[in-house]
Amino acid sequence: MLVKLPAADQAALTMSDPDTFLSVPQWGQHGWTYVQLATVEESMLRGLLIQSWRQVAPKKLVAAYEAHKRNGVS
Repeated sequence: MLVKLPAADQAALTMSDPDTFLSVPQWGQHGWTYVQLATVEESMLRGLLIQSWRQVAPKKLVAAYEAHKRNGVS
């Protein structure tokens, strides 16, 4: 699967676990990263999906999500 990550996070993941994370050719410079589902831990995947969504979702929607999260709604 693909996720979009901040450059520093992408670099750290691809260096620490290249069997699970790989920068996407051409798009990788913008943070797009392959994730090997067979080898990624579920808790890591959940965090990456949320982080990736925050990278591409409209700011207003992210703000609404954060407000719900602060109020204990998930």
